[in-house]
Amino acid sequence: SQADLALAYATSDLAAANEAAVALHLAANQPLPDGTQVAKLRFDTPYATTLSHMTRVSVVRALRTYWRQPEYNASRIAFAAASGLLFGSLWRGAGEDVTSQAELGSAMGGVFIALMFPGIVNYITVVPVITQQRVVYYRERASRTYVPTAYFFAMCMSELPFLVLTAALFSVCFYPLYAMSELTFAKWAQFFLMFLLYTTSATFFGQMTSILAPSPIIATGAGIGVLTLWGNFCGYMQPEPLIPSYWKFLHYFNLVRWVLEGIVT
Repeated sequence: SQADLALAYATSDLAAANEAAVALHLAANQPLPDGTQVAKLRFDTPYATTLSHMTRVSVVRALRTYWRQPEYNASRIAFAAASGLLFGSLWRGAGEDVTSQAELGSAMGGVFIALMFPGIVNYITVVPVITQQRVVYYRERASRTYVPTAYFFAMCMSELPFLVLTAALFSVCFYPLYAMSELTFAKWAQFFLMFLLYTTSATFFGQMTSILAPSPIIATGAGIGVLTLWGNFCGYMQPEPLIPSYWKFLHYFNLVRWVLEGIVT
């Protein structure tokens, strides 16, 4: 038989203690016998605890929530390994002994695809995850459970362990095949750092659009449009001198452009 939780609470010591506390607060707001009006009970903040405690609890809960989503995280890890091996074998040795403009174009093409494709996948996969969490956020914000700052900080922190893991896995699978004899730890670390920064930015950008857009369809469409503009105006498809002056701002405010320059130089 199912337990009657409402009846169990109504007959519990907790209910009696809460009712006594409410009665005490109500009595404190009543005028004194001589007619003196007592100041109303006020709280410094509408939240029950401090910002640091709310942030800590939110981060722990977000990490546990992500850990219990293997269909999201396991697919990202498997994709990082598979795409790293695929692109690495496709551009095997492209970063080795670059002596001509054609070889340079091929080497940059390998890096360009290695950046764009995982970034788009990260963006697309994070949109439905954040969309599902919006319902929880609206309910907890209405009940003043957490401040928005703690909630958003926890949402970003929960992604970092998986982003570092997938970036390291992709870099280990892709860059040794790509660089071949030119491989050094310093060059690998530079590629890993740039790849991590780009995939992290793409993922956080997906979180932002998922929160701001009214539906996941609009969030996906808007994000894909922005990522496409980044790819077209990063300087690889069209060199900077050939980009019309009225489109130059898309080249300067371009995340892919700066990541490519960080890897190539």
